[in-house]
Amino acid sequence: MLKVHVIIPHYGNDILLEQCLDGVRKNKGEFEIVEHVINNNHPNENLFFTKAINNGLDFVGRYDVAWLLNNDCIPYENCVSAALRCLNGEYKAAIVGSKNISMSNHDFIYWGGSHDCFPAGVHKTGSVSAGHLAKRTEEKWVTFSSVFISGELINKIGKLDENMRHIFSDSDYCYRARWAGYKCFYEPESIVLHAIGTSNNGASESLKNIMRNDLMFFRRKWVEGAYLALAHPEIYKLI
Repeated sequence: MLKVHVIIPHYGNDILLEQCLDGVRKNKGEFEIVEHVINNNHPNENLFFTKAINNGLDFVGRYDVAWLLNNDCIPYENCVSAALRCLNGEYKAAIVGSKNISMSNHDFIYWGGSHDCFPAGVHKTGSVSAGHLAKRTEEKWVTFSSVFISGELINKIGKLDENMRHIFSDSDYCYRARWAGYKCFYEPESIVLHAIGTSNNGASESLKNIMRNDLMFFRRKWVEGAYLALAHPEIYKLI
């Protein structure tokens, strides 16, 4: 049976985590879900997003599918099965992102695909009642609030880049995947409710500095990247 390893970096609200896990456990199908909660609530030991995810991947070993899930997301009951249909279908998808609906407004699609990645990730947004963003689409990058990644891809390109501690490591991973010949998709039938802004609201000055450093590293790696352009001009087709 296919194993889906759900990796949840947990920081802050335990009630949200329990709601998240309750949603995870309601997902049933021809798969087994293995839970890995990475606790970032230890005093002075916040690993931040990227390292927490990578620590979770260390537990998995050889992968079938890794499901990276924010603790402030509550999956719908068909979240896993819908993503797996895309991941294992004819689309040759290696990364599948779930539709993110606002937890406070169930008609607002907070992420239904992506526009520009840099200098700030621009989401495709819309309305559930209006039928927006109802089709599966191939994307340049997907948000990792709820994302399914094939084991084949993880074994091919490795883990997330820890030079970006809190943001941009998800976009970077999608770019690396596409450069290696894999595809990223938005799957509208795989749905999570997302408590938008929980991880960044009221950010301390130290966290703001970390996010600025993440942005600058991503810029040097993918936007400036002159050394890559000399050897690999095709890289700019990814941006």
